[in-house]
Amino acid sequence: MLNAPKFLLSLSTVTLFHNLLDCPVGSIPVTRVGPELDALPKDRFMTTSSNAPPPKEPDKPSYRKGWGYDADVIAGWPVGMQLVGERWEDEKVVEMMRVVDAILGERGFLRDKVEAS
Repeated sequence: MLNAPKFLLSLSTVTLFHNLLDCPVGSIPVTRVGPELDALPKDRFMTTSSNAPPPKEPDKPSYRKGWGYDADVIAGWPVGMQLVGERWEDEKVVEMMRVVDAILGERGFLRDKVEAS
């Protein structure tokens, strides 16, 4: 079973610096995790192409089965993107979110279904 508190805590560190710098941030759902599409390759930490750097040792615990990223366990979870603006430019972030949302079109999230009815 996924150790959700550790997994989610590691994900939240991405937003830490935006909060410290008081930058406005908007999140947009883009798609959902699909195990067949988003699974890590079985040889992720064993082989590399000739021009790729070797896998980083610190990455390995994050992808260990049962603790970190496992596409089978988190199947269906939303995958999103964050748009970050400069301080005091909240309106620009909201407008960027509107533009990106329009470009992405319907993606099967609740908002799409509510607006269609």
